[in-house]
Amino acid sequence: MARNVAAPQALAGGDSMEVERRCWMCFQTDKEDGGLAWVNPCLCDKWVHESCVSLMIDEMTRTVDNDLQPVSCPFCVTEYNISYPNLGIFDRALKLTNGLILKHFYNCLAIVFTVAFAYLSATSFGAITYMQITGQEGRVHQIIQSGDLLHILIVFPCISVVLILGRMIPWEDALLRFIISLPRICLGPEYDQTEPYPPPAPMKENSGSRVFCGAILLPTISMYVGRVLYSSVDDKLQQTLFGGLTFIAIKGILKMYLMHNQYIRRMQSRVLDYTDENLVELDGH
Repeated sequence: MARNVAAPQALAGGDSMEVERRCWMCFQTDKEDGGLAWVNPCLCDKWVHESCVSLMIDEMTRTVDNDLQPVSCPFCVTEYNISYPNLGIFDRALKLTNGLILKHFYNCLAIVFTVAFAYLSATSFGAITYMQITGQEGRVHQIIQSGDLLHILIVFPCISVVLILGRMIPWEDALLRFIISLPRICLGPEYDQTEPYPPPAPMKENSGSRVFCGAILLPTISMYVGRVLYSSVDDKLQQTLFGGLTFIAIKGILKMYLMHNQYIRRMQSRVLDYTDENLVELDGH
């Protein structure tokens, strides 16, 4: 970065008069800075100490791979003209290699490790789920020992995928919207069909953690519900399937009941005048 030590000169009545400079970063003037170097690196008429602006540039260009980034003036957005010492051939080769490793190789490697970990986790969970819903632990060990690639590489991982995708199907929302489309049946005679701006139909909020945890816990819950409610069924797979369907149906009905009541409350809500009587009525609720 070029150094500008000499102060600008202003002509007034033919006489030369030195203009006092003030750093826009540290606010020190020529008389207070102890002889620090000054620069005017942009189109602004603002002066700044070279040490101050260099510190700002270092903070703004500090990256993981120490790559040099362009820096602009925060006032006029003029890009600073920064002069760096030239790198030798060996230094440039090291910089290029380091940049390729940090920016591309490690990122790709992290993606590969993440996918592999997710795939192995899905395979392990699929095998455990298979044992839970069928009760055939020996069958799973036999599949693994025999090296049945169809089950190990495809069937077991697909169990986790099917559970997560099934958890994401908003069947409660679709059914509840259909019920709400029949106002006289589900909302009663108090429902005003002439309401110009009825509230939208409620929808369930599906967060990632809720979907994932619900899918992971569903086989275990289905197994225990099946054992309690369908103990007379001998086949473990049918027992677990019946338990899962029962659990999903009961949970969905309770959830729709809650969402339906919330919808009715919004439908029957009123905006009251700000009076003492209304305030007392609200406090009573």
